[in-house]
Amino acid sequence: MRLWIVTATVFLSASLAMAQGRTPGLDLGTGERGLRIESTTPEGTVQYDEERNLIYGSQRVRITHGERSLEADAIIFDPLTREAQAIGHTILDGPAQRFEADSAWYNFTTDEGIAHNVRGWNDDLFITGAEFRALSEEELLFRRAASNWDRLATEEPEWVTPRYTTCDFPEPHIALRAREFDLFPDDRLFARHLVVEVMGVPVFYFPAWTKGLGAGNPWDVRFGYSSLLGAFVSIDYNYRHRLYEPDPFTGELRQRSAGHLRAGVDYFTRRGLGTGAEYGYSFENGSQRGRWQLYYIQDRDRDDDDRWLVQGSHRWQISESVVALIGADMVNDPEIYEDFFDDYEFDRGRLHSRRIYGALTVTDDDFINRLNVDVRDRLAEDRIINFSEPSDNNDQFEFDLDGDGEDDIDDAFDDDRWGRVSERVEYTFSTNDLQIGNTPVFYSWDVTLFDNLDAALNRQHTFDDSHVLGVDFYQSLLWSFQLTDRLSLLVRGGLGVLVADRNRDNFNLDGPFPRRANNVIFADDDAFYVGTDLIGADNLNDFVLDGTEGAFDTELMDLGDVDPVTLYGDILVRLQARLSDALVAWAEWRLREATGQSLGEFYAEAGMPTFLDDLYAFRLEEHWIEAGIRHRLRRPDITSSLVYERNLQSSSRIYQGERIQRLRGDTSWRNAARTVRIALVAALEETQLRHPSDSREVQITSASTRASLSLTPRHEIWSDTVAVTAFFPLDDDPYDTFDTKTDDDDLDENNSNISISNLLNVKISPLWRLTWYLRLTDTDQSENTGGANAHTSVTLERDLHDAVLIMGVSAKNESFRGESNQDENRVDASVAIRFRASSQEPIGVSRPVLVAPRHRTGEIDEGT
Repeated sequence: MRLWIVTATVFLSASLAMAQGRTPGLDLGTGERGLRIESTTPEGTVQYDEERNLIYGSQRVRITHGERSLEADAIIFDPLTREAQAIGHTILDGPAQRFEADSAWYNFTTDEGIAHNVRGWNDDLFITGAEFRALSEEELLFRRAASNWDRLATEEPEWVTPRYTTCDFPEPHIALRAREFDLFPDDRLFARHLVVEVMGVPVFYFPAWTKGLGAGNPWDVRFGYSSLLGAFVSIDYNYRHRLYEPDPFTGELRQRSAGHLRAGVDYFTRRGLGTGAEYGYSFENGSQRGRWQLYYIQDRDRDDDDRWLVQGSHRWQISESVVALIGADMVNDPEIYEDFFDDYEFDRGRLHSRRIYGALTVTDDDFINRLNVDVRDRLAEDRIINFSEPSDNNDQFEFDLDGDGEDDIDDAFDDDRWGRVSERVEYTFSTNDLQIGNTPVFYSWDVTLFDNLDAALNRQHTFDDSHVLGVDFYQSLLWSFQLTDRLSLLVRGGLGVLVADRNRDNFNLDGPFPRRANNVIFADDDAFYVGTDLIGADNLNDFVLDGTEGAFDTELMDLGDVDPVTLYGDILVRLQARLSDALVAWAEWRLREATGQSLGEFYAEAGMPTFLDDLYAFRLEEHWIEAGIRHRLRRPDITSSLVYERNLQSSSRIYQGERIQRLRGDTSWRNAARTVRIALVAALEETQLRHPSDSREVQITSASTRASLSLTPRHEIWSDTVAVTAFFPLDDDPYDTFDTKTDDDDLDENNSNISISNLLNVKISPLWRLTWYLRLTDTDQSENTGGANAHTSVTLERDLHDAVLIMGVSAKNESFRGESNQDENRVDASVAIRFRASSQEPIGVSRPVLVAPRHRTGEIDEGT
């Protein structure tokens, strides 16, 4: 230590040899021990007294050491002890601290100090009055002291006790006074002889009190009024836990586990009592992590009053190569999102589903093993669907179940509406592309064993359900050729065998046959006609259901024609050229052929749109060609591409809903500051409508586009995201879609629509914030129904320091929600007060109080 003092003295003498007299600033030492003394005003000076080995500063001087600084009207500094005496309007700044005092003493080596008549803050803690002692970098002490400490020789002491608050108002709403506060920054605050003050009036006394820092107040309380929910109160309790352990290699502390549990109760005068919990966690250094959310309310505003939600997932890294995953996305009715959770639209499309799933995955450098289980329900109606007719499944999502012309909203989504559409149990073993010797040839193979549910043509009832047990084995060779420095060729060829046995060879229908069941004509209990014109208004089909065979021009789909064993082969050829550092072009041809008709080909020809997700991801026959070009620049940040795809299969093998060809272009630009982003996507597409054997089959050409603009200025005063999507059929369906109801095309997917959405956030002032959401959708529909669908929401937030006042108005019009020809209007006005306690969103009622739900903080997702 003596050697260090001697060295520092020699260094200081050398560095100040030219500084005898006055100078605007001095640098003492280097590295972590280096500090700077400088004047902050033109008149200020710094002077070194060589005889006393002291440095004097006057007229506002600052000492800076790392992230800490001491500033005052005058400073005396001892370079050997690194102690400073500051006099007059003293300011002590730290990484998350700022204290002002009349005078102070501070040691920059031990981080110890004393200050008189202190006022300032540490993070979100505001402390004023009394004496301040910095016992170390980790501990600060605030004590009761005399406010006239500098005149105690002539006056009686005037005692002042320190005051703690989280509000920087001159007179805070709630404050705590104590004889002594012991503060451990970012950890805990202790107090002795504590008095609670409300608007300056003492209301309660505690002999001792402590508070953990960083986690905030565990209680989160909101209350208010909503015109749809009534008066409400929400009380949440937040519990956070963290566990640290030393790293075995570095010795530094690292987080081993952490979690946040939020459990709460909601009470709505119009709806009743709701309870919920949400828990996000990470255990064993992140090897186990997940998030789960539960909610239940007995809604007295609906006939179907028991409403619940279970969502979440858990991922377990069992070892370096073994991972397990379980998850659930379950609700008893999809409207629970809109009623209790989502301020903005949570659009899951027309096919509302719920599911539970799990997977166990084992990986290696050369292969991957996976066992997957997925069970899914979907809203449906107990009827047989003709999937080859575009609008035949409209009835599954209508709200007028009893046919009286009015929506049955109260009991539209009871448990009986859910149909089991998928039970997938699959095991897959797959290798990576394994290089064969030193050749440019790679070999890979995969095998999948599955036992899955086939929900057949009635997605709600189980009478025609069956299970499919199968094995799918596929192997391929990949050749990769680098023809030139900028031109490469990739060729992949493969062979596979599919064995899939359906344990029921019919649809379990009672005769006599032929028979019409809803919009499907069955020739037998295992065969039906695809896309038959049931109305007969065009006189193309004559069919009498009296046992006499009629005239059919559509294909007969027969389960007896499905081959349990199917061989298939495919080939892919891709030529890619790098035309420049920013420009890439490619051309690709792919073909897959099979022997016989697999169960996948059967449902593809029947027009079922979801069988690949619900039943099994069959490798279907295909013949495609694709060509594209992509251009990407870094400065400016512009990415553009143009891709053309063409289905080369014969017209008789392109089924309902299958794409024939598509031209797609997109471009996006982002500025260097990443505060502005513009994106544009446009596509021209031709699609097959109805089965090719149907006399009413047509090819529909449609155009679609999406444009979005996102503005996030650096000042963060406001941000805006606007998006426009449009879909236009360029060809009209010359035949009316059929249904059992008069308004048969309310939900026709081939109608044109334009949708505009905007999400604007504005900080009007330091205390006010505005959020405006708007979505307008115009759809071309039948003459009996309107085509407008509008949703707008305006929310104002007022910062009350100890609470937040939130006022909102939301209006929604859904004119084509169902088939009742009646507009569905929802208008909600709400006001709520949320005590400042936690930054988390509430579990239950979010619409009256949320400004921006978590999943809407980014770009708006435009579902159609």
